[in-house]
Amino acid sequence: MRRVSFHLFAAAAIILLAAGCSYKALEFEFDYAGKGILHFDWSEAPGADPAYMVAVMHDGPDTEPRRFDLTKDGGYFRVRPGEWTPVAYNGDAALIYYNTESPDTYIATTRTTSIQKATKIESKAPMPRSKAVENEPVIVEPDPMWFAVGKPMDMPANADPTEQTLVMQPRTMEIEIIIRNIPNLRWTTQYGGSVSGLAAGVHCTTGEPLAEPATEAFYMYSPDDSTLVAHITAFGVCPDVDGQEMPNHLVVYVILSDGTKWYYIQDITDIMHNAVYDEEKRLLVAVIETGIPVPTPVAGDSGFDPTIDEWVGVDIELTMSPE
Repeated sequence: MRRVSFHLFAAAAIILLAAGCSYKALEFEFDYAGKGILHFDWSEAPGADPAYMVAVMHDGPDTEPRRFDLTKDGGYFRVRPGEWTPVAYNGDAALIYYNTESPDTYIATTRTTSIQKATKIESKAPMPRSKAVENEPVIVEPDPMWFAVGKPMDMPANADPTEQTLVMQPRTMEIEIIIRNIPNLRWTTQYGGSVSGLAAGVHCTTGEPLAEPATEAFYMYSPDDSTLVAHITAFGVCPDVDGQEMPNHLVVYVILSDGTKWYYIQDITDIMHNAVYDEEKRLLVAVIETGIPVPTPVAGDSGFDPTIDEWVGVDIELTMSPE
């Protein structure tokens, strides 16, 4: 019995000793770490209210970056002592980041989708696109995103936290398309749209839209019985690719009460590239005053079925102007 008690006592002593050494090691690591505090300045992004922020600390190409989740105002973090460069963006945006090896090379993009999913239109028949741009990927509308790169922060061991304030910059814009004077809109049951020639992503550090064209499809709403409106978030209008301007083709999809499906194609490149842009609101508004020629539905039983019938296309010339 005495031998058993001795062995139990010895085991307990070893456990306590090991725990004490572990505690001291952790305490030493905490004291030895470089400490930092980031503050986020939102003066260049009025109205921004992210759920949380992501800070990524970079210490050269041969070191794995360190990620920290912080609040909208900022927060405290610890890293290995040395010089680290901070990158920050809102963590609630469902975006895809790549080229993240260096603070100056980040690119943000988003997932691909389909016209039908984005417009929420019920149709078994394929939803047509403008043939001139039908090879562009259809991307999910990006969430609003803000981004900043800071200056290198020297964080030595056994020192007070190094502090820095990052001025957050918007990296997305808003586009509003308004179509007025539409006849027979009251006889429609579903509608949506798409626009091509938008940027597939953005260079996060500079804010320059990526020179890769993409199409965004969107739900539209009707504030009255003769107007359709779309309001979307985008990375921007795609810049020229190899010296060639990327066309912006607007397609509006409409299903009438008789089940017929109609789509209207318009080249709106000039208005998208030349419209007055509200820099403060980061908002581009394009207005179509001449409407689209929505027909009167066929009375009675037309024989059309919205789940199987094909789409009828109309190429139209419309006057568009910035609002």
